[in-house]
Amino acid sequence: MHFLTHTLARVFYAVPFLIFGVNHIVNAQIVKDQVPNWIPGDKTLWVYFTGACLVAASLALLFKKYGSLAGKLLALMIIIFLVTIHAPEIPSPEAISNLLKDMSLVGAALAFSGMLEDEGGKE
Repeated sequence: MHFLTHTLARVFYAVPFLIFGVNHIVNAQIVKDQVPNWIPGDKTLWVYFTGACLVAASLALLFKKYGSLAGKLLALMIIIFLVTIHAPEIPSPEAISNLLKDMSLVGAALAFSGMLEDEGGKE
């Protein structure tokens, strides 16, 4: 049962990030409007980079290859989103909801990182 629950948990957590990542890449021209204006450089490039990071993290978690590291890096990326995108929009109810949602995603990413580290040692 332990194997089944861990596998299902990884799939249910990682697959949405895979879809988000592909969505960033396929719809970069739309997603770029969510990049804050103060971030330097080409917004489309940032969207492609973020999409690639999401795809890489989800595949690492799914296949347990560098999954512990991927969980930590995914948590860091979401924390950056918390600070740069959602926190500045508070007290908007939508921003508060997104902030809380992202906090739970950070917690899960760190939990998966620890779980994968415990299961297979450091990759």
